[in-house]
Amino acid sequence: MLAPSRADFNDEVDNQPLLVFRPWTVRLSKAARSDALPSSNARLTWRTDIVANGEPLNVPIPARSEWRGYVQAIEFYLHRFRSSVSVRRFAPTAHANVRTLRDDFPVTLHFKSDDDRPAAVGFELAVDGFRLDLSLPGADALATSVLPPPLIAASKLGYLRDTFRTDADLPDDLNSFQRDWLLQILLSALLADATTTGRMIDAVAADLLDEGRLEGVFHNVMDELFGAMPPSLQDHDEVGDDDVGDGSEDEASDSAQGSGAGRAGTAHAGPGRLQQALATQLGRPIVRERLRVLANQLCNPDPARFSAWLRRLIVETLGEATLQACIAAAPRQATVDTLLVDIHDDASSGQTSVWITEATLGGAGVLQAFAERFGAEPRIFFTALEAALAPTDLELVDGSLREILALALSDAEVADHMARLRGTNSHSERATLWQALSHKLTQRGGIDLGHALSVSLNNRLLRSGSGPHLDQLLLDLQTRWDTLEKGFGLSIGLREFAYICSKDSNLSASVRTFLSATLPAAAIGHVTVLAAVTSLLWPRADEVRQRALQSYNPYRQGRSTDPAVVRHLLLSQSIATIELNDPEWRAQLGAAFEAQGACRLAASGSESAALRQAVIRSVATPVDVGVLQFFPVVERVERSESRILISLTLREQV
Repeated sequence: MLAPSRADFNDEVDNQPLLVFRPWTVRLSKAARSDALPSSNARLTWRTDIVANGEPLNVPIPARSEWRGYVQAIEFYLHRFRSSVSVRRFAPTAHANVRTLRDDFPVTLHFKSDDDRPAAVGFELAVDGFRLDLSLPGADALATSVLPPPLIAASKLGYLRDTFRTDADLPDDLNSFQRDWLLQILLSALLADATTTGRMIDAVAADLLDEGRLEGVFHNVMDELFGAMPPSLQDHDEVGDDDVGDGSEDEASDSAQGSGAGRAGTAHAGPGRLQQALATQLGRPIVRERLRVLANQLCNPDPARFSAWLRRLIVETLGEATLQACIAAAPRQATVDTLLVDIHDDASSGQTSVWITEATLGGAGVLQAFAERFGAEPRIFFTALEAALAPTDLELVDGSLREILALALSDAEVADHMARLRGTNSHSERATLWQALSHKLTQRGGIDLGHALSVSLNNRLLRSGSGPHLDQLLLDLQTRWDTLEKGFGLSIGLREFAYICSKDSNLSASVRTFLSATLPAAAIGHVTVLAAVTSLLWPRADEVRQRALQSYNPYRQGRSTDPAVVRHLLLSQSIATIELNDPEWRAQLGAAFEAQGACRLAASGSESAALRQAVIRSVATPVDVGVLQFFPVVERVERSESRILISLTLREQV
């Protein structure tokens, strides 16, 4: 038996110590198919406690770092310096979903000791660890923070998702994947009805979520999303193991292929496994009640709970960004897939820490190698942290494609280049035309055709069947999407918007007209508006951004992250941003270097040439600091919302 442990990390906080047993022997036996099918599954509910051993290696925070106000301490616990951390992982409960030939039922197992005391099974490892102590604004301070409308809309959706994922009143066997699907179905039903009828969301929720209508409404939405008939559970003996699933993403994609087609193209006799599982959950009164509570949060979110969630969002984002910074700054030969992130956030005491630990007993040397680099140059970590929080290439694809769409319909030269690219079948000619289009887009809108954007542009706007008709349809859909998000004050995902389009007569007619002009007559009837919109459009920047910082940790449940919120609330005020179109930008640049030793020079995409000249002149001109002269260097170049931001630093100053 291990020492009694108390959960103090991630979402599991328990003040009651538990007896933890580490099993040395597990006796296995083969279960009969009548008792449990191989597709039955189970999972342990893990909790975590981390205890530091020995004196840490403290790394100083640069005096003029913009992170100095938020980072209190940076500590390494390394075996090399006779210190370590004891990572305790233990599970007091386990949840199973047992499937037989005729039944499917949940089982919850609670571990107890021989004398009937609460207990857990688990283990303890002594490993290398890295701790980042944070000082972040409290929930009360965040309640007064002003976020731009797009960030508010994205945060509201993340708040609803996390609220439903962590709802303790829901059944334990309703896993996070199924909860996400129920949220999407709920939003699809409410937003589509509000769009088509013009009613307010609260009135729609009161109508559609009435006890007598809720199940029918959800079944109708599922029928369209999954292309299946109303649920009917299979209960005969001929169901094979492969026909029974656990609501995985592979099964979801199979269920959503449309028209009930299976993997081999044969027709399903009924709904897919995921739809059956969701229908079963909807049959529970507690699930329907919690959906109504969630809808109320959509209409009238609790400000205190939202502020507390926003603070946790910042902590989670910084935790995942810290992990990515460690991975980016570690040597290439290091095995970085053994790093895990854990969060300690005590709202009562205000103590917040991010722990990065290794999963290998004694440590694999990853954190030791990182500590050596970080100790030699502390700014390496903060540079890597800011890079992890910066917009990714995939995040920028959405805005760039929309800019190209607008140019294709308003700029004759860009439209001509795109038409010639769409019409050529010659590889050499295409390469020449591509270079010409790239140059023209850089001139017109400062659009940089990187790898991610190039792939998306070819697949979305230059594919077979594309042309001015498609460009206009996509622009109309994007405009309608913007209008709906602004009207509802909520970020709308691609699947939800596609469902709204399928219920909107005007949008459906536009999509049908395009399909009639591009598809063979025999194929038109097999393509739904929902499927067409999902194929034609692409995920929005906020949807991509919230998936950018995600890591796998088998011992904790992932939560929403949003680098843009951290950038806006923590970093936007800590370093000066100077606009190139300001006549006094040179004087402001000098003042920023003198005060902070760093600044950002910003310009619109159309000013890229002028920005390039300004940067060349700046790095070639010494800056007077007392009796010394230093030359600024370019730390990073970022693109965000049609803007280019260049970070300049006097390294001797910071």
